[in-house]
Amino acid sequence: MSTASRSRHLWGEEHNHWANILWSDESSFQLYPSRVGRRRGKEYVPACTVATVNHGGGSILVWGCMSIGVLEQLTVCEGMMNSPKYCQILEHHILPSARALFNRRRTQIWIFQRDNVPCHTVRASNTWMNEHGVQLLEWPA
Repeated sequence: MSTASRSRHLWGEEHNHWANILWSDESSFQLYPSRVGRRRGKEYVPACTVATVNHGGGSILVWGCMSIGVLEQLTVCEGMMNSPKYCQILEHHILPSARALFNRRRTQIWIFQRDNVPCHTVRASNTWMNEHGVQLLEWPA
């Protein structure tokens, strides 16, 4: 086992409170793929061609959160993610999702996981977390 794998494994054993963690992530999906692979000699066979749109046809960014056995709100984000937009998502989606989920579990103690994307960890995002009393999960990303 590599040192990094061992570190993550030990971290997982130390953090055994998974039912109280609210996980989040965002993902971007292209509306039309920008590349299509074909075998040599098949480039112009009608069954092997795909209509394309210049510049990939755009993409959609979605953000969501989940906990053990529960998927919470999924939201479509306009444009690129930045710190002000991330703080709006936190305000309008994280807090309501956490309240609903952890009230059902009869606990007010919950921890929020975020990845280390720069717009998630800049001063404005950290200030928002502190002002709203959100406890963060420290993890070896």
